[in-house]
Amino acid sequence: MFKDRHKSFGSFELLLMPQSAGHLGGDLVGQFPADLNHLGIYASDVTGQGIRSVFMNARIAGSLSSDSVAQNMSLHYDDKEWVQVLPSVVVISKLNRKALAGCM
Repeated sequence: MFKDRHKSFGSFELLLMPQSAGHLGGDLVGQFPADLNHLGIYASDVTGQGIRSVFMNARIAGSLSSDSVAQNMSLHYDDKEWVQVLPSVVVISKLNRKALAGCM
């Protein structure tokens, strides 16, 4: 479920190294470029195990991991058409509304 486990950003490096519990579960970590100078990092833990948790996290990853502003729920264009990162509380609220509407 990782697009890239290792990324370099100038002198900064990011390495995602989760350890598997040996079963399907609802844990997820990921990252996306938020803009030229910022990196978005997220972690998700969906309650439960098995295919339902996996599918829910796949939808969450799809909603957060895209480089496209139109497809990443945590990004938007400001009035000057610059890419901005939404506050975490706004992103979580959007994800909750999407899940409650049955869109996840």
